[in-house]
Amino acid sequence: MGVDDDAALFDLSCTLFVSKTDQTRSITVSFNASLDLFEKKGLIKTTHRFVRLLSQLFLSDQPLYTFSLFLDEEREILRKLNDTHVDYGPIRCAHHHFIKHAQQYPQKLAMVFEDQSITYTETLFYAQQVAFDLVTEYQVCPNDVVVQLMERSIELVIGILAIWMSGATYAPINPHDPIARLMTCMEQTNAKHIMFHSSTSHISVSSYSNIRINDIINDMTERDLIEILSSIPVSPEHISHIVFTSGSTGKPKAVSIE
Repeated sequence: MGVDDDAALFDLSCTLFVSKTDQTRSITVSFNASLDLFEKKGLIKTTHRFVRLLSQLFLSDQPLYTFSLFLDEEREILRKLNDTHVDYGPIRCAHHHFIKHAQQYPQKLAMVFEDQSITYTETLFYAQQVAFDLVTEYQVCPNDVVVQLMERSIELVIGILAIWMSGATYAPINPHDPIARLMTCMEQTNAKHIMFHSSTSHISVSSYSNIRINDIINDMTERDLIEILSSIPVSPEHISHIVFTSGSTGKPKAVSIE
């Protein structure tokens, strides 16, 4: 299996060559891609994932729902994360309950959305990655408000957990609302940060810190995040989230919930 350096006729193509003799059978796979669109390092990683998929399909008897495209080094990151004990104190906050459940049932499915699924281990990993960036890159502090301008998705739940882990409050706003109502809701929360994901990143809201959750999730860099996250003071007395009522005047009114 290899990556061709020849000029690509298409953005990305994959060719399989099957050879057979009396003693052996083999498959040779060739990827050809435009290096103007794809990095060679990313293409090589794609070939490794493809090999892993083929190995699971043809060299093992494991059921399809157990297949994983994580490479060995990525699985090692997840293993180290799971093996690291974090003392969150009394388990009373919602995300503390989730963490405990993830430690007890790491490989069970945590979420299924349309054709996507994710385990407790993966959900916890991504939530902690996002929480780490919220604190270190976006300077989100305890009791800050982070508005979620996102469609229903797995990333939405990861974002909620990450916001709680950072000690902040999340405020969900419907991305399909008129811009005037959206801005009214933003003003009600006194938020400084807005979290988008891929399907809402086209919405432009100036004068706020824009957090694009997919960019964080796609960065699999190993980070020393346990010490920072475990030092953030979060208690049941903190505001969990903000919802909006129409009020007697029809104007959105923010209501805080612990």
